[in-house]
Amino acid sequence: MKIDYTYDITSVDKEAHTMEIIYSSPDYDDIHVSARLPYKGESLEDIVRNYNPADFWLEQKTPVEDVAVGTKGEQEVEVRDYSPTPPTPEEQTKLDYESLMFTFRAAVYLKDAQLQTAMTQDTMYALDAYFIDLVQEISKTANAVQNNQVYTPTMPDLPQIIFKAIE
Repeated sequence: MKIDYTYDITSVDKEAHTMEIIYSSPDYDDIHVSARLPYKGESLEDIVRNYNPADFWLEQKTPVEDVAVGTKGEQEVEVRDYSPTPPTPEEQTKLDYESLMFTFRAAVYLKDAQLQTAMTQDTMYALDAYFIDLVQEISKTANAVQNNQVYTPTMPDLPQIIFKAIE
């Protein structure tokens, strides 16, 4: 099924990085949507497509059951236990890696901001590949010598190593 629509950007707030889009379709009511502005390298068309209200419009055309006001009942449901459990060593390694990747990206964005350049998606992919190589290299040389002593870097040490590597 296809839904044809038009869109109209009715306001842009550059400071808040948002815009208002009015989506119109002959078969549906107009919808006003607040959306983010496209990042450098992104197209407006992609953002408009990502925020389109097609699912909402289809839901509005779906037949529903009649429900009487005052209907009452009782149900029992299975709920998941959300009490914290410590992660397994494998899960902790994955969490550490993801945290480290976040730190690496933050350092790269900070450096990019200092240099006042605009990174492309291809540059970020290349930096992600560099990050993976860097972590593998650090893992290979885990017993590095520091101040004439054998030194095994730990996860908390790695962000400092990465910051030095991208300087």
